[in-house]
Amino acid sequence: MTGIMQSNQNKIQKLFIITLAFSAFSSAVWAQDSIESASQNTKEEQQSSVQSTLENTSITRNYTITLGYPHDSRVIANAGVALNKAGYDLYFQLVYPKLPGLLQKITAPVWTTFWTFNFTLWPHEMGHWVRANQAGGDFLITQYQFPVPVAKMVQPPWGATPLQEALMSSGGFEINNLMRRQTEMDFYKHGYAYGDELAHSFIQSIFFPMYSVLFTPADPENPETWSNAYGDPTQYTKIIFEHYSGRPSVANNEVDPEQAKMYKEFFWVNLATILLDPMLYQSAAGFGMDMALYETRRPWRLGNETFSWMYSLQFNPGALGYEIIFLNHVKIKERKFAFYGKWGRPFKNYGAGILYPQIFTMGKFSMGSSLEVWEQDFYGQGISLSVIPAFEIVPGYQLLADVSWKTQGYILGRRLEEGPEFLLHLAISF
Repeated sequence: MTGIMQSNQNKIQKLFIITLAFSAFSSAVWAQDSIESASQNTKEEQQSSVQSTLENTSITRNYTITLGYPHDSRVIANAGVALNKAGYDLYFQLVYPKLPGLLQKITAPVWTTFWTFNFTLWPHEMGHWVRANQAGGDFLITQYQFPVPVAKMVQPPWGATPLQEALMSSGGFEINNLMRRQTEMDFYKHGYAYGDELAHSFIQSIFFPMYSVLFTPADPENPETWSNAYGDPTQYTKIIFEHYSGRPSVANNEVDPEQAKMYKEFFWVNLATILLDPMLYQSAAGFGMDMALYETRRPWRLGNETFSWMYSLQFNPGALGYEIIFLNHVKIKERKFAFYGKWGRPFKNYGAGILYPQIFTMGKFSMGSSLEVWEQDFYGQGISLSVIPAFEIVPGYQLLADVSWKTQGYILGRRLEEGPEFLLHLAISF
């Protein structure tokens, strides 16, 4: 198994280095072709354009800093989104303006590729750590190597339940889904997003199939695939299959046909969900936007100023198998809210929810709420209720709380157990 892990590590290293080299080379060629026209624009003019965009009263740069229990997936995901933005701002505000034109064109794609990769990978790894610690275990980085570390899962001393095992394996993809959802919710809430936010969202959307095809490609008909179970998609599918069927994935050196079928189903359903999601194509546009000039894009909506709507789809591997989340963004005049329905298998998993971030406003104070209900195998019927008070401290700084209580059951990024949860957010706009 060590040999397989090392082989895949080498593949990932080569892939990442080739991506960086290609980005730098293609940008250098483009820069050389356009160097004369680029030189006509002074650094002062570029900075003026950036400041003009950021100072526009309707378009600001938005950060959310979240505090909460350390082993909360939402804290990790929100930190991943914020730190990804911070890396872009540090480079394009402080470093980029001081570089000569050709060097700008070379270093920008290298930096953005490096930064987006790391704030996809490291929050993903932290997702495993969160779910392992919730179960009483741990997730340890045993070797730091570029660009992907080597890690191992430490089971709790008393053993994890199959549901906990599934989440320990899929916790990384949960974080990717949470980061993508956070960007999407902000996109529709604010009515715009910057190129770096959309590009980051795009990578989160495709991370599951990218992981399956590029990082740990597997032959589901090969018994060694399931004996080693190397890589999150393979390991996760094995856990779900053996829990659902009550049979081993390999017997007498032969793969259970239903196991191979389930692996293929997870991959193709995930791919179909991604391709049918309008957010995929909106976020892909981020790669063509000029991040140095902080260009923005507005979300697609069907309707008019009185009523408009748009949907998105999300594939999430969770405790009960995969689930398809059908999320709807609605705007009625100036009121915005979202609601979703979900369906999952192989275990029964139905659910619905609504988020109304601003039910009423009174001066600097506002109140929002969310409600989620479900019916699931092992947990039966369940409910989660949140209240979201918000207070504007000074212009550009808003303090929000998310106080919630839920019964037992699985919701993306939430604990399985019944009980209260609390998050504190500082929303900054400039």
